[in-house]
Amino acid sequence: MIRRRIIILSIIISAVFFTALSMAAEDAGVNEKDLFSSPDTVLDSKSYEKKGIDADQNRKRLSVSGELTSVNAYTAMRESLKNRDHTGNQLNPYIDGVLFADIRLPSNVKGFGNFELKYNARLDTTDVFARELFVDFNIANAIYFRTGKQVLQWGRCYLWNPTDLINVEKKIFEQKIGSREGAYGIKAHVPFGTVVNLYGFLDTKKTEDADGVGGAGKLEFVLGKSEMALSIWDKKTYHPVYGYDFSSRVFLVDIVGEASASNGSNMDRVVEHNRILTTERESGRWIYKGSINFGHAFDVGDQKDKIQLNMEFFYNGDGYSKDFIKDETLYFYDRPVTIKKDGKDITLPAGIKAYYLLGNNLFEPNYHSRYYGALFTTINKFIRSELSLVINLIGNIEQKSFILMTGINYANINDLKAGLIIYSYLGKSNTEYTFNKVGLNAVLTVGIVF
Repeated sequence: MIRRRIIILSIIISAVFFTALSMAAEDAGVNEKDLFSSPDTVLDSKSYEKKGIDADQNRKRLSVSGELTSVNAYTAMRESLKNRDHTGNQLNPYIDGVLFADIRLPSNVKGFGNFELKYNARLDTTDVFARELFVDFNIANAIYFRTGKQVLQWGRCYLWNPTDLINVEKKIFEQKIGSREGAYGIKAHVPFGTVVNLYGFLDTKKTEDADGVGGAGKLEFVLGKSEMALSIWDKKTYHPVYGYDFSSRVFLVDIVGEASASNGSNMDRVVEHNRILTTERESGRWIYKGSINFGHAFDVGDQKDKIQLNMEFFYNGDGYSKDFIKDETLYFYDRPVTIKKDGKDITLPAGIKAYYLLGNNLFEPNYHSRYYGALFTTINKFIRSELSLVINLIGNIEQKSFILMTGINYANINDLKAGLIIYSYLGKSNTEYTFNKVGLNAVLTVGIVF
């Protein structure tokens, strides 16, 4: 098993490296600006979008940008809304700052840092994070490397990316304040003109020895008017995951999708043996996952792309098929778990399945069950040119559990931004989006971009 993984990783690395050398020997000309600004290479590098790529490659340059966001979030419990009181409700004010440092050196060498600082007023705590910190370099403009902590684009869909086993932080349905956490490793990219791209990534985070390095490879190509990619991911003690993704347009509808398959599960699942709850990973069965997104921008009058609409569906072959959270049967636990209840930490040797799931950090929002759907709607220039209206909905289809997100966002030409987002948690009690007893969550933000 270990030998097979080493062979797979060696093939990926060797293919990338020796292909690059042959291309360098032929002095292939590649537009690096297009490569490093492509969304297929880097995700959410706001400083790159804001500042662009410096055309002068012969001087050193440091540019700094960022954003500062003040947040006031108020959470109202379902019971308090029913009784019209404030029992259990909570105000959570905090401020979040993100700083981007973009360093340009001669010979197309680049550095980038994404640093985040968060002060929580309710807890009176300050946290500092290095979300991304990496160096870019290349060999003869033929092979491009990025080494360090980085967020990668690995998958095409808006919310669910079953082919992405690299990024340490999944995309979330709620509005993201701050930056995503990066994975640590080395990425290589070899372009073959404009129709084929070869990517490789070695994941070295939390690795003590060479056999613990994870690896992924992706072959991306153009077929007609569509883009497609085949990928593989593997790591010690895990089952290899094979992936396929595509993007295309049918009439006026943009369609993207992705699917993955593994012979065995890579997720710890809660199982019962003689009224005792424990965890295990399923093996001997192929696990399939898939997501598809349909999107279109509608013109209204002389306003182009006035309404943006996206629908996305996700099948999770690793999800629980039964109404797992609603099970109120008492079980023994194979080990005590600690959960937070009514603001206090409680250690339990036995209890219901939901507590065991939470106590072992096995509950993953939007990935708990098998069937999900989401709708994303944005109306630009709503009433005024500075305003946009957002109406999004996500649903656990099996449990009939939903989150409705409605809000107004404001952004002016002076880089002042503000927003009011309200999340409504809908469905019967003890479903995925209601078992934490929250009814509404209102988030008011004011910030600047610089």
